[in-house]
Amino acid sequence: MSIQITTETSAWNELGQELSSQFGKKIVSGEFKRILMIQARKVAKAIKPITPKDTGRLRKSVGTKGDRYRSGNVYAMAGFKKPGENAHQFFVTLGTKRRATQAGANRGIMPAHRPDIFQSVQKSMSGVIEKNVRDAIADSVARSSAKYDAKYGRAWRKM
Repeated sequence: MSIQITTETSAWNELGQELSSQFGKKIVSGEFKRILMIQARKVAKAIKPITPKDTGRLRKSVGTKGDRYRSGNVYAMAGFKKPGENAHQFFVTLGTKRRATQAGANRGIMPAHRPDIFQSVQKSMSGVIEKNVRDAIADSVARSSAKYDAKYGRAWRKM
């Protein structure tokens, strides 16, 4: 389970094409991944304190994951990792109905954690993350341009 905050508009596509033509697709997608992973870590930090702590395993399993594809698309996620070690994450977030064995012995009910961990973090952080990503991209463009100017002079812009 993870949080999805989508920041995709035609402006992102235009910016990606413009930057790819200047710096190359590998550099741009690597920079986008770096920016998104920074934001994913902020989301993970916000998830940890509101995760219920019975044994502490669920809270420790909060983490991030990110990757980039050959096409240049990039993603980053924050949520519960390692479902093998903490399979109860679904019981905590979704809850269960009344459970019983075939013989009829009661095994209890697990109420879902309310407010939903992911929805509350998504509501509180989605606007902030979109703004942070836009600002980080603008900073990255300026930093990369300055780096290339220092290395190659202004001639690289005409390539």
